[in-house]
Amino acid sequence: MASSSISHLLENNKKWSEACCSKDSDYFSKWATSQSPEYFYIGCADSRVSPDMAMDLPPGSIFVHRNLGGLVNHKDLNAMSCLEYALVLGVKHVIVSGHYNCGACKGGLLWGPTDGPPLTAATVADVKAVKEMNAAQLEGLPQDQAWDKLVELNTMNGVKNACTSMPVGNAWKEGKKVAVHGVVYNPADGKLKEICEPITGPEGLKSLTDTY
Repeated sequence: MASSSISHLLENNKKWSEACCSKDSDYFSKWATSQSPEYFYIGCADSRVSPDMAMDLPPGSIFVHRNLGGLVNHKDLNAMSCLEYALVLGVKHVIVSGHYNCGACKGGLLWGPTDGPPLTAATVADVKAVKEMNAAQLEGLPQDQAWDKLVELNTMNGVKNACTSMPVGNAWKEGKKVAVHGVVYNPADGKLKEICEPITGPEGLKSLTDTY
């Protein structure tokens, strides 16, 4: 039976904190009262993906929102409020990240109407919609290739939704320099792959819709 205690995690935290401070006595104090991140990351909640570690960024550099499938949905108030507040903080780059071997995308590819836990299935429905919109690109592919392709298409859909969101649209109208990026992380080698050109304004959406 698994232990109900997290004492080992607290001990790990203590050792980590002390190790950080031994290298830099101001390691935590310099970020304690404010933050001015340059990046906002929207990605999947998958336990194999750690954005700050993957991009080798220190605390205070990246504002993060994670959910099942790394979805960007205009109706998701949590995601939209995080995006809005990230722009208030002054982020210059919005990074929408998918990852290969994504369970949400596998569900979107393979699940039938009654498959999956109910709340999970409701979320995966967004991925299914992406699959249906891009059926021609997925048709005939072996399952593993179709899975990878759907991960990329789902990420591209997230980029499009970020660009057409109210927070990003308002930022561009106000003349703020904000770039939206699409990347996919590979848990097999720890590397990120950029899957579209950065979009820095409404005019950039045309290049995205030409390929998605």
